[in-house]
Amino acid sequence: MDPRPRRRNRNGLYAIIIIIIVAAIAAALLFRGNGYVNLSGQKTLTISSTPVLVNMKGTYFAISLLSYSNGRARVLVSLMPAFLEPEFSVALSEGNSTHVNLTGKYTNIEIRLNSATSSSSNVTLIPVDQSLAIAPDSADISFVNTFISGTQGTGRITVSNSTSTVSSTSTTSSITTTIAQETNTQKVMDVLEKSLYYPLMLNYTAAYADSVNCTPTLYNSSYKSYWGKLPSGQSTYQNTSALVPYKMNLSISSAGTNNFAAIYTTYSKKASTSGAALELGINITSNTITAVTLEGVFYGMNYTTLSNGYKKSASIGNACGIYVV
Repeated sequence: MDPRPRRRNRNGLYAIIIIIIVAAIAAALLFRGNGYVNLSGQKTLTISSTPVLVNMKGTYFAISLLSYSNGRARVLVSLMPAFLEPEFSVALSEGNSTHVNLTGKYTNIEIRLNSATSSSSNVTLIPVDQSLAIAPDSADISFVNTFISGTQGTGRITVSNSTSTVSSTSTTSSITTTIAQETNTQKVMDVLEKSLYYPLMLNYTAAYADSVNCTPTLYNSSYKSYWGKLPSGQSTYQNTSALVPYKMNLSISSAGTNNFAAIYTTYSKKASTSGAALELGINITSNTITAVTLEGVFYGMNYTTLSNGYKKSASIGNACGIYVV
């Protein structure tokens, strides 16, 4: 067997390895001017649209602020080297953490949003041992890189809406990567954030998350204060805490050309109040909400009844509010 083809393939592999190493070093040198963080433990930092490079025990990634509105922010997390590794858009809400699996199946970093403005966000990064097997908050994480495809001939990396194009010649493969400056997910979020349902669902999400702090004693006293009597039957703490969701997530999925579904999903101890609760059909061409479907725990309700229900629960003034009304 002629060994020369094998030698050429090996040389090609070496060349790829060298390119990756050089790209990683170049990225480190480039980002040091904007901010460079060694993350061995919990660390709080301020980020803006200018990326900060983070070295988390040998895993390099850049983090920057994409957008902020009404207590929620989106950050861009780019694994290094960027032209080979994925980029993630991660949704955050003030005072809460989002679990992210940069690599592997389970969470290896927790990102907590402490405060934010339209120009900067204060976040806390917390490395997480993947052996703990903590599931990531997948509904809050979306890919930004659109596709990578292999063809024959010239290798080319193209960045949309940019004048920069990098080309190289290869006889074995090429990679075409298109990175849109505004992803479809961001377009959906732009429409969603202008909807009356958006701030209302943020309130419900926070109320459901806080409900885990409701104790039987606090529930009984809150119920009696609001209704004038102690709970009984289906209204007892045991029955109510099993039915009321303890978590709600937002996910976005494609529903055809330029059409998407923004789905709020609840989680509770009972199947009847778990699953899709609100689905909003969104068209990113007309930038409109085309359909509203209330189901699951929100079945039979509308915006007015949901809004009034939340206001009543908020008037309780503690973690049991969402249980009481």
